[in-house]
Amino acid sequence: MKKITLLVTLLIATISTGQTTFPLDWMLNQTDLDLTIAQGDTVEWTWQDGITHTVSSLAGSQEDFDSGEITGIGQTFSVTFTEVGTNDYQCNIHPGSMNGTISVEASLGIDQKFIKNLQVFPNPTENELKVFSLFKIESYTIYDFAGRKIISGNGGGNFTILDTSVLNSGVYFVSLTSEEGLQATKKIVKK
Repeated sequence: MKKITLLVTLLIATISTGQTTFPLDWMLNQTDLDLTIAQGDTVEWTWQDGITHTVSSLAGSQEDFDSGEITGIGQTFSVTFTEVGTNDYQCNIHPGSMNGTISVEASLGIDQKFIKNLQVFPNPTENELKVFSLFKIESYTIYDFAGRKIISGNGGGNFTILDTSVLNSGVYFVSLTSEEGLQATKKIVKK
């Protein structure tokens, strides 16, 4: 009976905190991939190019992990983070162009994970706006300051590039929707 009670308690804890596996594209020029996840979440790096890479924690990280050298499009490496803290990581072969930090908090709701991990840059922008999200972006809409829809389109996974060359200088709002239906809006400035 104690085993069943423990199993049910663990299952309820997992469901209520929304432990998730987050896919992350891993290829050259993936710098500053800074994520905030909840204790018990998993990050799965997927190789997007045919080049040999590693995913390796750096000295001082809360948890130690190392994929070893992996080559091939579609290859994966995953880590389930069990301790609260900060984990700096890099590709040991390409440390200057492939790195990031994973911050682990005791608990976060799914909507908090979406909002905390949504990055829109550069801001101010000129001709293109890059969006990084822990959740894959399904769609976006850019509105002007008066609330009129200017541009809309489909997302492109964890990384989405929006063409802002057609926008006049000014303040805009980009509304982003994830594949899970999560939504957030970010203010952007067009030079």
